[in-house]
Amino acid sequence: MKQDEFLLELEKMIDKVKTGLLATVDTDGRPRLRWMSPAILKERRGALYAITSNHFAKLEQLRENPQVEWMIQSKSLDKVMYVDGRVNVVENSSMINEVLEVVNPQLRVFWNVNNDQSSLVVLETVIEAGTLFLPMKGHREEIQFG
Repeated sequence: MKQDEFLLELEKMIDKVKTGLLATVDTDGRPRLRWMSPAILKERRGALYAITSNHFAKLEQLRENPQVEWMIQSKSLDKVMYVDGRVNVVENSSMINEVLEVVNPQLRVFWNVNNDQSSLVVLETVIEAGTLFLPMKGHREEIQFG
């Protein structure tokens, strides 16, 4: 599988399921998982984007250790995609608006726990590696991004 094929497959999966798990490491070195609403911006290939608040603990964790892994799976669990990368925290208002345009319909729960729009930041995960796993077929394919 080539990078473009992986990104297309990832984009299709995100369009269908709308959510994924983001794994970070806390300041004590313990893994942390949280549901997020990722997006791929067509004009910014090679990265995943998500919205969060600068009030949340994950921001401190990411500033200390920006290595993350995303897991996105189909509803039927017949396809699982993993994305490994490094997060950049982007505080640019035009980037925040660009990502919000794509993910805002999925942020109902987020707005319940954070109604301070001035606290928004973008998590830009620059993809370093990806894995496509088809558990029903026993197929796993890994790809490195350069």
